[in-house]
Amino acid sequence: MTLRAEGERALKVADMLVTGYSILRDRYARLAIGLDITILCSSAWVAVLSLADPAYTKILTVRDLAPAEMIGIAGVLTFVLSIIQLRVDWKRLADRYAQAAVAYATAKPGCPEEC
Repeated sequence: MTLRAEGERALKVADMLVTGYSILRDRYARLAIGLDITILCSSAWVAVLSLADPAYTKILTVRDLAPAEMIGIAGVLTFVLSIIQLRVDWKRLADRYAQAAVAYATAKPGCPEEC
């Protein structure tokens, strides 16, 4: 394999790595945002149900559940999703993939013109 062919192959590999890491960065960032929004909505639901007038809480509950049961379900959901968020840490993972994509993207133009 000639030096030129090896350089072209290295550029193609770097381009594929930038694309792959960018896809993973976007995927994990979307998952992190979705989980954050779900936790935020669940927390807001608990706050609204606990602070709202009892006449309105019947409107805000699902099916025939009592407001206290709905607060318990939403509270447990918030807790479980928070534990999941701590364990998977998709924000950190998205940041790491972003760093890898930037590193390969900046290294790619560094190939000599003879490549």
